[in-house]
Amino acid sequence: MNIFFERKFIIQGILIFTCIILIVRLFFIQVIDDSYFLSANNNVLRKLTVYPARGIIYDRKGKIIVQNEPVYDLMVIPRQAKNLDTIGFCKLMSIDKKEFITRINKARKFSPYKASIFAKQLSARAYASIQERLFDYQGFFVQNRTVRRYPDSVAAQVLGYIGEVDENRIKKTNNYYQIGDYIGISGIEKSYETILRGQRGTKIIMVDALNRDQGSYEQGKYDTTAIAGEKLISSLDLRIQKLAEKLMRNKKGSVVAIEPSTGEILCFVSSPTYDPNLLVGPERGNNYIKLLKAPEKPLFIRPIMAQYPPGSIFKAVQALIGQQEKVITPESRFPCNGGYSIGNRIVKCEHNHSPLNLNESIAQSCNSYYCWLFKKQLETINHYISIGKAEGAEIFQSDCSIPSKGFFCKPTLFTGVSQSHVITQEEIFGPVLTIQTFRTIDEVIQKANNTPYGLAAGVWTDKGSRIFNLTTKLRAGVVWANTYNKFDPVSPFGGYKESGFGREGGMHGLSAYLK
Repeated sequence: MNIFFERKFIIQGILIFTCIILIVRLFFIQVIDDSYFLSANNNVLRKLTVYPARGIIYDRKGKIIVQNEPVYDLMVIPRQAKNLDTIGFCKLMSIDKKEFITRINKARKFSPYKASIFAKQLSARAYASIQERLFDYQGFFVQNRTVRRYPDSVAAQVLGYIGEVDENRIKKTNNYYQIGDYIGISGIEKSYETILRGQRGTKIIMVDALNRDQGSYEQGKYDTTAIAGEKLISSLDLRIQKLAEKLMRNKKGSVVAIEPSTGEILCFVSSPTYDPNLLVGPERGNNYIKLLKAPEKPLFIRPIMAQYPPGSIFKAVQALIGQQEKVITPESRFPCNGGYSIGNRIVKCEHNHSPLNLNESIAQSCNSYYCWLFKKQLETINHYISIGKAEGAEIFQSDCSIPSKGFFCKPTLFTGVSQSHVITQEEIFGPVLTIQTFRTIDEVIQKANNTPYGLAAGVWTDKGSRIFNLTTKLRAGVVWANTYNKFDPVSPFGGYKESGFGREGGMHGLSAYLK
């Protein structure tokens, strides 16, 4: 019996303790914690997302390339949208009843209790036309936000564009974004999204039975401030960008200007281009489809996506080599006639301008001109080989076979040469190497420095002290030790005598300008 009474008191104690906990919890929910109150009063309180202004993009001189423009999204809470004058609302929004039903059903599918977009990116003028009548339609309200605006309508491909997030992008960002948010899709907008997007805020307002705004709840106690995105200063020069786009108008191609000292991009043009303002506003989707289907392919970013043959790049290099080897001068002229014949092969050319000088050959990208240049260069190499033979040097040539089509020279070695030989003193831009012997270190230094050139040198030895001795005394822009033609961007590089003005390259080149 005693055990029964003891169990009875224990059970009563547990029940009393449980009741006390429930009472305390209810007191906390209803009196202290306002979150339940806010949730239970959604019929009189509305939680709005405050979208931050996206960061403004400037050019290198502080001129605005991308700015923001206010727009208005018409929101709807499907459950509250009852007893509507559907015909009147459709007239107000300039839509038909079928479109109204489609949008309402889409919003209801998303959530009958949460607000979703009914009409996006209304202009200030469109918002003004519906503002005074909107209180007649319960469940509808307007939410402010900003969209991009491009004052000069340039640099579309490099700046990129923004668009509404989809479910895939929401998942990739760990649900940071919500349906209705905008995100950078391409270009700078995409690359610097985390900097430009800013931080969302929230605002809780009270509304009356007619859906009219009655001001902030608790004087904004539960509101959070939106933080605008950071400004971004690009390397683009707006003046150069506008000029390049003007020059490329009605043309296909690309223009990229780079600041050599820093590698910064001054202009980035892909032509044909488009007005970036087309991808802003309610017609963005339709405009995007038009641009996507356009035969000119304006969305194709030619500077980074197009493939160009490297031939024209090498023409400029070959022109410099030809002048250095005194094969040609700027006034040298060669015929074109639509191509150059080598045996039974023809190197075709798109031009038929003849004869062309050096500047014209680069401007016209003439293939024939550089075939003539290669022929002259081969003649020069063969001329040096003849001089070497005439000077009494011993010649060794590989017995390898060379193609019959084109301009080729067998690898050639000369031995038994002296410092006074022409093939020693003059540079032979071809597969020709002269070999000299030496007895002492002083002799090799004297021979190496006794030429008009001083671009590069190489030292091969098993003694470290000898490496340090030679590298400090050889007058060459770069000296390799037990290797050859290996470059490090921080190492000095340049040239002496006719090859340059010293070792200006790399970190060592800056030492003269630093304290």
